[in-house]
Amino acid sequence: MSTRDEVKYGRFVGILLYNHNCDKYGIVIKDSMWYREDKYDINSYGNFIEIPMDNGARMKIEKM
Repeated sequence: MSTRDEVKYGRFVGILLYNHNCDKYGIVIKDSMWYREDKYDINSYGNFIEIPMDNGARMKIEKM
């Protein structure tokens, strides 16, 4: 699994991206796109769900 993949994490479905502003990986919810047109640009989204990068959280990520 890598960034830009569509994933499910718990009840959230979106695109896995790296947020360089806070050095975190997370999911952006597709319905929260509010600025720009690039679906792989973190700055295009209003919602970012952080994923802790410990082994337990990574095991809960499912690729769609």
